[in-house]
Amino acid sequence: VSSGDITAGVRRKGRKAASYDTRQACGDALVRAARAGDRIVVMGARDDTLTTFAESLLDQLKQRTDAE
Repeated sequence: VSSGDITAGVRRKGRKAASYDTRQACGDALVRAARAGDRIVVMGARDDTLTTFAESLLDQLKQRTDAE
């Protein structure tokens, strides 16, 4: 089952869902959409690189906040 399959199922139920071809595209979309007070949960199974991904999102959000 792919992320595209999951998001298609969510959409069929009338809900919003998005999937991205790359982790970078996903991270970029999350950073663009995030607003003060939002929470982003990064989770997965057997992927040791998710911590690095989550840390990079946090760094990008901090940089954006500092620039504002």
